Amino acid sequence: VQEFIGPGWGWLFQSLSFFGTIYAATVVISVTLWLGGRRLAYGLIGALLLSTATDALLWTVVGVPRPDDPQIIVRAHLGVSSFPSGHTVTATVLWGTLSAFGRMPWAVPALVVPGVMLSRLYLGAHYLGDVLGGALIGALLVAVWVRARPVLARYLSRLPFWAFLTFGLCAPFAILAYMGLSPRGYELFAVALAAGIGLTLEYRYVRFEPAASPGRRATEVGIGIGVMGPLILARGLLNEPALDAVLLALAVFWGMLVAPALFVRTGPFRRPAKGR
Repeated sequence: VQEFIGPGWGWLFQSLSFFGTIYAATVVISVTLWLGGRRLAYGLIGALLLSTATDALLWTVVGVPRPDDPQIIVRAHLGVSSFPSGHTVTATVLWGTLSAFGRMPWAVPALVVPGVMLSRLYLGAHYLGDVLGGALIGALLVAVWVRARPVLARYLSRLPFWAFLTFGLCAPFAILAYMGLSPRGYELFAVALAAGIGLTLEYRYVRFEPAASPGRRATEVGIGIGVMGPLILARGLLNEPALDAVLLALAVFWGMLVAPALFVRTGPFRRPAKGR
């Protein structure tokens, strides 16, 4: 792949890889919440939790070494098993679940997932079997989640508020204990903590519903991305795992709690002042 495409295209394939990252998932879940509502966003989060747990389990069990050959130019260095490709699994589950829920044409994952797979090969991060296996595992997870989600939703809807808050506080530390003090561990800890607290508080106190007006929805997405985008981009400039994780947590917290609260206070669903 590297010889066929030639040098000088790293910037393009780094960009394509973004569509299979936790950062892309943060943006997509937030926009899904703003446009499609809480229930749809929860469904997407559940699918990604399933994919992350599957990745972590397979990385521990399989333990395939990363490409290490003088003929391969390695442009992406990661400290976990090469199989399966986490970017490919995430891309397949993220975009495939949106399509399975009827919120996106199947043409989108049909274009995005192969692009992510090709990017991982070009960057020297994986073998062909890693990305093919990642796509297959991701597709199976989407199929399982589409069938399991209604049953799980009925069960979770009966749980009290404190149960969700407890899970939101404890799960991130369990992830950090499993992943260790690594860049990946920091990222997952930050996302899990901010999402667990943010979504729980949003459900309890904000109760955001998407605006009916297309113009209002477009404005809210513009405001939301306008704040979230710089936080995610700044994360890549610091090159300090702990600080990067803080910025990522702020982006998640903004998207899943602060922005919905702002939209409720300023939009058609704003709460009336006392005495009115």
